Formats: sequence, structure tokens, C-alpha cells
Amino acid sequence: MPQFTYSGVSAGGQVVSGQVEASDSRDAFTRLRESGVHPTRILGEGAAAAAPSPDQAVPAAGRMSRAEVSFFTRQLADLVGAGLPLHRSLQVVWDQATRPGARALLTDVQDQVQRGSPLSLALESHPRCFPTLYCRMVAAGEASGHLGEVLERLAGFLEREQERRSQLLSALTYPLVLITVAVGAVAFLMTYLIPRLALVFADLGQELPLPTRILLAIAHFVGGYWHFLIGGIVLLVVLLLRLAATRPGRRLVDRAVLRLPLVGTIASRTSISRFARTLGTLVAGGVPILQALDIAAGASGNLLVADWALAAADYVRQGEPVHLALSQAGPFPQHLVQMVAVGEETASLPRMLTRVADAYDFEVDQRLKRLTTLLEPAIIVFMGCLVGFIVLSILLPIFQINTTIR
Repeated sequence: MPQFTYSGVSAGGQVVSGQVEASDSRDAFTRLRESGVHPTRILGEGAAAAAPSPDQAVPAAGRMSRAEVSFFTRQLADLVGAGLPLHRSLQVVWDQATRPGARALLTDVQDQVQRGSPLSLALESHPRCFPTLYCRMVAAGEASGHLGEVLERLAGFLEREQERRSQLLSALTYPLVLITVAVGAVAFLMTYLIPRLALVFADLGQELPLPTRILLAIAHFVGGYWHFLIGGIVLLVVLLLRLAATRPGRRLVDRAVLRLPLVGTIASRTSISRFARTLGTLVAGGVPILQALDIAAGASGNLLVADWALAAADYVRQGEPVHLALSQAGPFPQHLVQMVAVGEETASLPRMLTRVADAYDFEVDQRLKRLTTLLEPAIIVFMGCLVGFIVLSILLPIFQINTTIR
């Protein structure tokens, strides 16, 4: 009888792994459930070595956007919470999907569930749409028999993330539009208008004022070397993206972002908020604390914060309470540490973590509003000064001609 390698969650909430003999993967799943283990991954003999990477694991069955995943989770949470069987809930969600890519993905998930695979394993085969956080939460819900409640928490978490992303986009839209229009206007002046005025100034036969000479030199440089400038900017962006794609480079970028004035505080609070909310959601969903810390570290969005969280997990593994582990692992805010301590003392850790995340989200919102409020007039003043310099540089030779004629 072939052997299957598995990893899963025991009845006591511990992460376990090992091997089981079974006729096929479905039989292996049944045997493990009968022994009190909820499997989250089952691989056939020799499959571990050939297991695809997360980027390769996405079948050609379609994709779902973040908004679609959030909507799917909310629908599934409502249906399962209402008592509808899982396979019928998936069918209802499939009926309401409109995009072919989303329908194809849901069809693949349905097929796997109907063949006896747990929902968490079916979703795990689409890692680009359903990250580790999502799949582990679903696995914990299946193991505890509270899938509807876990999906409800996941839906709230995803909707909050979607709302935060929309708020950030809305806050930055107007400044980005101002910057785009400003750059376009200056580019037009430098490449079209100023070169034609330069021909007129050359016919004057007089020494031009210093601001005019500076403007003409800049326009000449931009007009003659614009392709080198664009190429240099594109090359710089590509190099930065390549650097950020490596772990050491990403760590350098994250450290630099945290040290920026104004922006650094917003980035730090955002990462801590995501870490706290993710950790609270996982713990509330029944995920063991060590596993929850590992997942929440990756969900923070900043490698420095992730390193602090992983160090805290090491302290917890040695027997330290979570709040002491956080205080020793890195410069976590004292507000977070104290709220975690209260949560551990009162057995309400998920609620305390959610409160911390809400407080930091509110702080980030206020700081973003102040930043955008300052940024908009700053851009307008800068553009006014730049356009004023260009107009002054153009008018000075004209005033000089009138003075000479008189």
C-alpha cells in the first residue's frame, strides 16, 4: 500500500506531520480524520520532491481579484453560517460569479471538494488568490467545526483590508493627478515653447539675463538628451524593483521607508496594524499561537516588522508569554505590548489585538489626511514658483529690449 506524507492540525490544535499508508489520497484523508488529525496537505509517495513552488502551483483554471476573493468569502460565510452544506454553498457562489476566470477557479475548487478534498486544500492549490493566512484559517475552521464563524472573521478581515486600500488610493489620487499635470506642463514648456523662444532671443544680439540663460540651458539639455533622461529613469526603476525583489534588498528598502520623515511613521503604524489584525484574526479562528505569529509576520508587509515577529515567536517557543516576547523581540509599540498583556490576562487576546489594529488604522487615517492636506498646497506652491521662474525668464529679455529702445 502506498505511503502519503501529510501535514495538518491535531485535535489539540498542534501542527503535526508524518506519513500514513492508504490506497489513495481520499483514503489517506479519511484515515487521518478518523485518527483525530485534520490534514492541510497530503502528498503522494515521491510527490514532495516534485511539489511545485507557490508560483507554479496555480492551475490554468482562472484567477480571482482581491475584490472577488473578498466577495466570495462574504457570500460563502453567509451561506455556510445559514446552515447550507458546503458543496451547495459553492454552487450558489459559482452561479453568482460573472467573470469567466472566477467561474473557472470556483469550478476547480468545487471539483476538488466533491472528490473528498477539504476546502482548505482546494483553496491552497490557488496560492495567488488564497494566501497562506486564508488557507490556514479555513483549515482551523474545518478542524474545529466552526467553518462558518471563521469565514465570517475572514470576510471582515478582507473587507477591512479592501477599505484601507481604497482609502489610501483615494488620499493619493489628487496629489498624483497634480504631479502628473505639473510634469506634463513643464515638459511641454521645456520641449516645445522654450526652444522656439530661444531662436527669438538669439536674434536679439544682446546678453541675456541670468535667469533666462539658466532656463535656456535647462531646455537645451532636456531637448537634446530627453531620451537619455527617460532611459535613466526607467533603468533606475528597474534596478530598484530588482533590488526590492531580493530579500536583502527588500530589507534595505523597508528600513529606508521606516526612516523617512512623516512617511516612516505611517508605514510603521500600517505594518503594526496589519500584524496585529492578522494575529488577532488567526487566534480567534483557532490557529495555534506559534503558527499564527509566523503567518502574521509575513502579512505585516515589512520585513523588519516580520523579523521582530519571528523573533517573538522564538521567545514564545521558549515558554515566554506573548507580551514579553513582543517587548524583547523588537521595538514594538508599548501600546501593543500592554494590550496583548491585558488580552492574555483576561483571555481576550483576539479582541485586544483588533482594538490595537483599529487604533493604529485611525491614527494612519489622520496622518494621511494631514499629509495630503499639506502635500496639495505644497505641490501648487512649487509649481507656481516653477512657472513663475519660467515666465520671469521669458519676460526679462523683453523688458531689457524696451529699456534699450527708450
